[in-house]
Amino acid sequence: MSASTADFLTAQETDALGLPRYSEDPSLRTDELIEEFRKLRQALQRPVKFERRGYGRIPLPLLLRVTPLDQTGQRLDELSSIVIGKDISPTGISFFHEQPFPHRRTIVAFEHPDVGTFTMEINLGWCQFTGTSWYVSGGRLVRSLVPG
Repeated sequence: MSASTADFLTAQETDALGLPRYSEDPSLRTDELIEEFRKLRQALQRPVKFERRGYGRIPLPLLLRVTPLDQTGQRLDELSSIVIGKDISPTGISFFHEQPFPHRRTIVAFEHPDVGTFTMEINLGWCQFTGTSWYVSGGRLVRSLVPG
């Protein structure tokens, strides 16, 4: 799909908005994109000044299956949902989801392409609404559920 001139702001519109002018030179656009990415990466990778956790968190950009457990510990497979991993540590996990979870105890399972399947019981301890139609929840890892 090629871009037409209607896809871009005119020089006059660009100047009126105080934006830099569009460049026809593809290498210049690439250099600008690389510089913008570098700035974004630098902003996102700022070191944490104070970390109260004993272990650092590792980003978990994977799809996870969350299956709630009832009060007796039975799986409620019909209520399973797919969520987006946020981060994980040896003691906890967090993830993004679209609806609040009414169950505190859950099973979280996911596949990693290099190391296989992970399945664990989680005790959810918190949930926050992000303000963008998403929630983020997290909790403690209770135990590993290795298929036997």
